[in-house]
Amino acid sequence: MKPLPDSHLTARQLVVAMVDEKDLPESQRSHLDHCSRCRQALADAKAPLTRFGALARQHTPAPVRSVRIDAVKTGRLKRYGWRPGPASAMAAIALLVIIWTSIVGQDPAPLAVDNGLAVPADDTVFMAEVARLVDDPLPVQYRDLIGVDIADGDGDFMDFIVPPMTGDAPTTSRQHAKGVTPC
Repeated sequence: MKPLPDSHLTARQLVVAMVDEKDLPESQRSHLDHCSRCRQALADAKAPLTRFGALARQHTPAPVRSVRIDAVKTGRLKRYGWRPGPASAMAAIALLVIIWTSIVGQDPAPLAVDNGLAVPADDTVFMAEVARLVDDPLPVQYRDLIGVDIADGDGDFMDFIVPPMTGDAPTTSRQHAKGVTPC
């Protein structure tokens, strides 16, 4: 920043004076005290900030209560009256009791391996039903819904739905005019 003519304070020096005049060197402070032009420049620079401060004080609500920071409490962690060490020990003991009772309560007989070849006598009805469904999985009342007889027919219905492509397929008059032959 260039100094003002007649060695007046620069804009940077005026900003320093706005913050704290004690930060200026002694020669500049004495100049500011005696020079009316520099005092007016400083007052002009402070005016918007003063107006802004007045608006801020005017529109800021009054504090409801005083702000106070709580003191940090020292001591052991207490949550719902439980300390972490004894609570985790009790949880581990409860887990061990549950596992132990499930192991002791089991039948000590070894499990038989079922290879699927032997069918008990009471399952013969079930196996007969499975064999019937293997041969014909769809009940009779639902065969009409899927059209089993139509699909196994001689193909007339499929020829009706998707006609075979022949040389006498109809074409538009525009295609004949351009010389397009049917497929």
